[in-house]
Parts: sequence; C-alpha cells; structure tokens
Amino acid sequence: MSAFTLWVLIPGVLALSIYSLRRWEKTIHFTGIIFALLLAWLAWQLPIGEPISLRLWSGFPIYTIEPAQSIYGNRFIFNNSTQPVIILLYVCAAFWIGGAIPARTHRLFTPLCLMITALLTAALAADAVSSSAMLLALASMVSVPLLSAPGRPAARGVTRFLIFQLAGVCLILLADALFSIATRPGGEGQSDLVPSILSLALGFAMILAVTPFHTWLPMLAEEVNPYPAGFIFFLLPNTVGLIALEVLSRYSLVGLPPSTFTAVQYAGVLMTLAGGFGAAFDRHLGRLLGFAAVTQIGMTLLAISLNDQPVRTTEQIGIYFSLLAPQAIGLAIWSLALSIFKHYHPELSFSAIRGAAYRLPIAGLTMVMANFSLAGLPLLASFPVNVALWSTLSQRSLTIAWLSLVGCSGVLIAGLRSLSALVTSPDEAHWHISETRVQVVLLLAGAGLLLFTGLFPQLYMPQLTNLAIIFTSPSP
Repeated sequence: MSAFTLWVLIPGVLALSIYSLRRWEKTIHFTGIIFALLLAWLAWQLPIGEPISLRLWSGFPIYTIEPAQSIYGNRFIFNNSTQPVIILLYVCAAFWIGGAIPARTHRLFTPLCLMITALLTAALAADAVSSSAMLLALASMVSVPLLSAPGRPAARGVTRFLIFQLAGVCLILLADALFSIATRPGGEGQSDLVPSILSLALGFAMILAVTPFHTWLPMLAEEVNPYPAGFIFFLLPNTVGLIALEVLSRYSLVGLPPSTFTAVQYAGVLMTLAGGFGAAFDRHLGRLLGFAAVTQIGMTLLAISLNDQPVRTTEQIGIYFSLLAPQAIGLAIWSLALSIFKHYHPELSFSAIRGAAYRLPIAGLTMVMANFSLAGLPLLASFPVNVALWSTLSQRSLTIAWLSLVGCSGVLIAGLRSLSALVTSPDEAHWHISETRVQVVLLLAGAGLLLFTGLFPQLYMPQLTNLAIIFTSPSP
C-alpha cells in the first residue's frame, strides 16, 4: 500500500461513502471524527518506506508503506518529514468535525471536510508546484458547497473567494512554466527568474488573501455560517503557507533574491495592520471574525519571513508550527460561539445583538475570550507564541514588531467593543442560559483550552517544535 492511498485516496472514498449516509447526521459526524483521528494516529505510528510487522497472527505478512505514487504523470512523495503535517491536518479535521453538530452546520460538512483535508494532504505531497496548485483549486471548489447550504445560491463572499483562489492558481501555474523556461540549459540565470517570482508572489498573495485581496474573508464570515468559514480561514492559509515554504526552498537553490523574504515580511505586517484596523472600526460580529483571520494570516506570513536562509532552521519553523495550535483553538471556539449567536440573531450587527449575552452568556464569554486570545492577550493561548514571534522580529526590525503589535491591538479593541455591545441591554434583562448542554460543554472546554495553553505553553510548544524538526529534516 502506498502512503498516497492511505492518507488521500481512502479518506476521499470514505467522504464519498458517508455522503450516502447523510440522513443519519450524528452517525456521519462520529464516523468522521473517529476516522480522522485514526488517520492522524497512523501517521504518528507507521514509518514510511520501512517494513512493518503487525504480528496479528503467526505468518501475518510484512507490509511496507510505499513513499512515492505516480498518477497520470503527477508524482506524490510522502516521507517521514511529511508525517507531522499529516498529523496536524487530520487532527484539525477531527477537531472541527467535533463541533459541527452544536454549530448547526449542514449534513455535508463532515464528508466535505474530509475531502478538503485529503486534497490539501495531496497538495503538500505533490512533487511539482503545478500539481499542488491544481489540487488547491480542487480544494477551493469543494469548499463552495461546504460554505453554501444545499439548495441555496452561493453568497457574494463565496463567489469572491473562489475567484481569487482560481486566479491565484492560474498565476502559480504560469510561474511554474516560466521557472521551467528560466532554469533550462542556456538560460540567463537569475534575471530570467524575475517574471516567475513576480507571478508566483501574486498567485500566493491571491490565495493567502494578502491585502488588497483580503476582502472575501470578512464578507464570507458575514454571509455564511461562521463555523465552516472558520475552518477555511484556518486550514487553507496554513496549508498554503507550508506549500509556500517548500516552493521558496526550491527557488532558493537557484538564486532567490534575499528581498523576497523582506517582501513577505512587509505583506505580513500589512495584513496584520489591515485586519487590526478593520476589526477596530467594524460593527458586525461576523466581519470581526473575518478581520481577525486576516490578522492571523499576517502573523503566519511574519513567521514565514523569519526563514530567510536557503536551509530552513528549526527555531524559525518552530515558531510557525507553534502558531498553529492557538490559532486553531481560537478560531474554532470563536466561530462556534458566533454560529450559536447567528442561530438566535441572524443579523449580527452591534445594534441587533445588544444585550444578547444575557440570553447566551456561555457563548458570549467564550467568543470574547477567543477574540482576546487571537489578539495576544496575556494568560491566553496565543500570547506565548506571539511574544516569541515579536521577540524574534524585534531582533531584525523593531518597527515591524511594533506595527504587528499595533495590528493585534486592533483585534483587542474589537473584543472590547463586542463585549460592550453584548452586555449593554436597552431594557432590564436577566441572565438565562439558552445554549444546549452539548454547546455549553464544548464552549467551556474550549475556554479551558484557551487558558490552559496560555498558562502552560511548555506542555505543547516543545512538541510542535519537535514536529518542526522532523518537517525540516532531510528526507531519508
């Protein structure tokens, strides 16, 4: 069996299979959770390219998970350095599927979530940039029914999201073709790489929603169920970030200009400022989630910009990996709480949700906590890794560090304004818990995770750094 079959084809087939069981919603969700966790566990336990003796009974055959798979000329390579990413992707999928029922997502959420995760896994394993780009396009198209409820037309934000994703993929394909021409024998060297680098940069900018291509994020969070939107906000940019790291590493071998990483740094701080200022002055809870996602993508780009050496170093990539856990927890809890608010208050403007915290106190508390966490407030999940990122940035450019801090402060201001709107009631109100028991349990567990990861970062950051060590190690 090949690794491609185990972590891409089988999840894809399962996603299509459980689609036929969509009448049994809980069965679909529990099946998706168990299977995603099983795939993550297999990626943790099974070595790739080495004999595996299961010893279930005497004479049981020895298996080897083949690292390479060719399909119609496209080569997919899995090795021990890609296993940490597989673990993170499928743990993330299980984490998000776990909150799908309380978030009242549609019944296609679980199969589409597994399908998107399988496509992104294949994109990370693709040997050619063009193959990765095409798989990203497929994942974007599968995201459309995830974001749009069945039987309803796609919202404007969904349409804009798809346009930017497909346009970015086309530019990456063009960049790959120009790169092949520039590196052929007899080329003029680094000067020939300029069109390829520009096309590649613009393509990744569109896919990662770099300013000014970020407008679809707040639109999407405003118009659709916030929970699947939060899933896309986290999984897609971080997967594309890992692909971008691989692409930059390849270009570095043929003379990538050092100014490229400076441009990534400027793009990151611009996104942080755009998201922060947008959140600070907006008056819609859904759009605030979108602007916070813009800020988090900016922080991700800042972490990528630290990797300005041809050989990736563990310290810098460790910061990037350490950002993933706080971002996942913060965006998941925020989007879950916001989806509960949207069920009771379809219009999430500040004027429409005044005093809503009296009716939904648990959702209000956890939403504000997640907001503060993504802003980098002390004692919450994102604070330790944000401090590490700001400290490393300040050693290179104090101005960049301060500007990113200003952007995160905008998200903090948005949280304070949201809190004020939620607890300010025009009439006399009484506290009443309207959330279901499952929602209360998940929200309080999420709040506990935000506090636990913020107070005890030493329990998870070394583990993520170890995954980074494996990811950056040479393939066997």
